[in-house]
Amino acid sequence: MTSPKRLRGRPRGSGKDDNHALTLVANYLVRDASLKPTTAMKRVLRTRKEWGATDASLLRRWQVKWKTQGEALLAAAQERRKLDSQLTPSYAGNYLSLGGSLQSIERIAEQYRRFEALFKSSPLEEAMQRAMRWEEQIRRELKPLETVRRELKAQEDINRALRLYRVFGPFGG
Repeated sequence: MTSPKRLRGRPRGSGKDDNHALTLVANYLVRDASLKPTTAMKRVLRTRKEWGATDASLLRRWQVKWKTQGEALLAAAQERRKLDSQLTPSYAGNYLSLGGSLQSIERIAEQYRRFEALFKSSPLEEAMQRAMRWEEQIRRELKPLETVRRELKAQEDINRALRLYRVFGPFGG
């Protein structure tokens, strides 16, 4: 039974998870194709102060990891960018002419008017109005109770002061 030969020197890899930073590097590279990976890494370095290592050692560690993982991270960033552009609506077509923009504004205004009419005549609006009136009535009825509570608190303070006076005399000690 032979054991594998132990390698000499420093062990390979730091074991530190730099995926978040390398993902940010890939995002920078996808956003600006003229950047080189090291330049993008320096920009990521500037986003935070406390990385837990010196800038030079981080940069070197990221460069080594980028050599092995860079293509996959870049492909993932491009895919994310593609999905984002598909999900984000483009309004350029609506504003090619003044007529197009006016039509879209009119359409939005009409939708708002329909929504407003629906909301004003709904049972939900009526229920909200009733609840607000009920809350106002409760507040009005509780106001005298708050005054009574303050008077009771003042009376308790007077009673406490009288007890202390009886125990300690006029000079409190």
